[in-house]
Amino acid sequence: MNHFLALLGLAGLCGMWAMFQWWLRKKQADYQGYKAGCGACQNDNCQQ
Repeated sequence: MNHFLALLGLAGLCGMWAMFQWWLRKKQADYQGYKAGCGACQNDNCQQ
């Protein structure tokens, strides 16, 4: 029974993480993700 509760809790956490990612994507609809050479990392060695 303890293993079942642990698995149920882990599944719940994974589900909550997926819902958070979905919500975050809706809040930042214009975010296109990290692109190499975009200047986000302030690294002068990035290739565009």
